[in-house]
Amino acid sequence: MLSPQAFFAAPILLFACFLPSHAFARMPLDTETLLKKIEGTYAEVKDYQVEIEDRTYDRDGSFQIKQFLYTFKEPGWIRLDFETPYSGMVLVYPDKNGEVVIRPAGFPFFKFHLALDNPLLRVASG
Repeated sequence: MLSPQAFFAAPILLFACFLPSHAFARMPLDTETLLKKIEGTYAEVKDYQVEIEDRTYDRDGSFQIKQFLYTFKEPGWIRLDFETPYSGMVLVYPDKNGEVVIRPAGFPFFKFHLALDNPLLRVASG
């Protein structure tokens, strides 16, 4: 025999499951309009920062974690401030010559300039 709580919960649960599909059936999504709205909103973004954690898994089950702060500023300026595994290292792209500037951790007066296609800038996934 059903308890009073279960008796009243079942119809509410059924109604909650039916509601989203019924609501979307009456309001079809216009993909083209949605994509244009997303692109328009993104075009208005001038700068942003995000913390990124990149995990690379090896076949043997081990993995590496890289954490960094990604900063983007218009028009196309990017800066990576590494937290792990190279705490304090900074990459900036582009410099005045269109290259990547690397400032190693602990050596703020050293700067290395590398072409964007330099193999040292590649990650395991390519």
